[in-house]
Amino acid sequence: MIKVTLYNYNGNRNTVNKNLANGMECVGAIRDDTNVLYPVLTIRVHEVINVNYCYIPTLGRYYFIDSINYLSSDKATLKLSVDVLKSYESEILQASATVTQTDKPDKYSSNRETIYNRKPNFEKIEFPNKNLFNDTGTMIMITLKGDNK
Repeated sequence: MIKVTLYNYNGNRNTVNKNLANGMECVGAIRDDTNVLYPVLTIRVHEVINVNYCYIPTLGRYYFIDSINYLSSDKATLKLSVDVLKSYESEILQASATVTQTDKPDKYSSNRETIYNRKPNFEKIEFPNKNLFNDTGTMIMITLKGDNK
């Protein structure tokens, strides 16, 4: 028999800092034919429980409760899947890394190795004066745009 703490967690599943409150402790048994990532747990209950998350200290991991199957009025089977983000929360928060993608990127910084110059490259070409300018030194040019068909 192992101790289990059951929670009702309503936050986002893909977060590291999950706030867990009002845990309900109970005792259960893990099936022999399961693994540590997806264990099946049988617990004693006195009423219908409204939980979706648990912590098993013996395994040192947090789990999402995928389904609850009531076997009798006092026994239920929980199918679990490991929550890697909460189970390894301290290791994740102590890690150092470079962020390459985020939900709200800073539009003024780039993490690319090659930085591209996006300014247009203009080149000034001297135009020879062959009696094309008027008396004030200006010239009127007309350009046509259209399809080359």
